[in-house]
Amino acid sequence: MSDSKDTKSSAAAAADSKSEPTVLTNYIGGKFIPPADGKYMDDPNPATAQIIAKVPLSTKTDVDLAVVAAKAAMKEWAKTSYLGTIRSGSDSSSSS
Repeated sequence: MSDSKDTKSSAAAAADSKSEPTVLTNYIGGKFIPPADGKYMDDPNPATAQIIAKVPLSTKTDVDLAVVAAKAAMKEWAKTSYLGTIRSGSDSSSSS
């Protein structure tokens, strides 16, 4: 039986070896976009306190954009059968 502590330690060591944290963005309307006001929050590794990511501090503007995009997408998704949505979600490179 493998030691899960060793696996976690290896994963933490790999994450800690990165020099720059990953900068995350919002996914709105099929695109990755930065937060409207450009503000981010540091996301530390709880084991080492090293910053491993920068998370967008989304504002009302970001949420409003996401809601508009979701409403627009819903019109097309409403025309799609449940099988079509499953295919779309499992393989974004195929066109159904």
